[in-house]
Amino acid sequence: MLLTGGWFDVFLGPTLELYRRLRRRAEETGGPAPRLVVGAWTHDDLSGRAAGLDFGPEASAGSVDLTALHLRWFDAVLRGDALDSPPVRVFLTGADRWVEADGFPPRDARALELYLTPEGALAPEPAGSGGRRLVSDPASPVPTCGGAVLLFAPFGAGPADQTAVEARPDVVSWRTGPLEEGLTVMGAVRAVVHLVTTGTDADVVVRLCDERPDGTSRVVADGVRRGSARSADPVTGRGERGPLEPGRAYELAVDLWSAAHTFLPGHRIRVDIAPSSSPRWDVGTNTYAPEGECAPPVTAEHTILQGAGRPSRLVLDVVASPL
Repeated sequence: MLLTGGWFDVFLGPTLELYRRLRRRAEETGGPAPRLVVGAWTHDDLSGRAAGLDFGPEASAGSVDLTALHLRWFDAVLRGDALDSPPVRVFLTGADRWVEADGFPPRDARALELYLTPEGALAPEPAGSGGRRLVSDPASPVPTCGGAVLLFAPFGAGPADQTAVEARPDVVSWRTGPLEEGLTVMGAVRAVVHLVTTGTDADVVVRLCDERPDGTSRVVADGVRRGSARSADPVTGRGERGPLEPGRAYELAVDLWSAAHTFLPGHRIRVDIAPSSSPRWDVGTNTYAPEGECAPPVTAEHTILQGAGRPSRLVLDVVASPL
């Protein structure tokens, strides 16, 4: 199979999950490896420009020539012609160029954990202990701002600047210091959030951003997890659901899909956590209700716990250097 997607396409997650399953099957059976192309594209715009950011002349679909790519693919599958190019080609945002790899993530990728600290830093080790609070008011949800979406105006897709959203009191942030060297993410982006709430349910939206020296903070990837569905499969949504106990700590795994992005020297890695992102995801009520039923919305306080005992953290697949 040949799979094509965009980093800001609403179907990016399922496309990459299909790729991963096909890749595992090929490794188990000895069959042909799936091929993957992911550009700096939205669902309906392959120009390489989105949310006011231009990724350069190489980013457009025309530079890849998708039609020629499709023809080569069909010649290989139907006529037996050789395909001598690597099986994966992705556009590396930040560095703004195409890279080729043996797989996605590449086989030499490693997991990097960055821990949320009470002081608002992202650190390589857990530090201190404490919590940061935010108030979730379903009547005033955090607005969606860019990302991998397919929505009506003004909620466009792409690496939108999060500065206005991050100024809200119900959004809390953590960031590294300015990077001395570039850091390249090539693969999955995940978060583990330890949370206490005053409600019987809670939504946790986690957003990975690239904070630039000029102060703008552009979204790279984001994801959501509902507390009552903490045991459900993150891909299919199937699994047990149940209420949260107010005042009890829970560990929530949040899937932010994937990225191929270089954080350049002088930039900061930034993580935002919010209780909602509307209209991308339905706004939770902070009150548990069985599936198919509705619960009255209530305002609740969420506390994000940090430290060695409750190590909330960001997990990135990174490579040693841009490929």
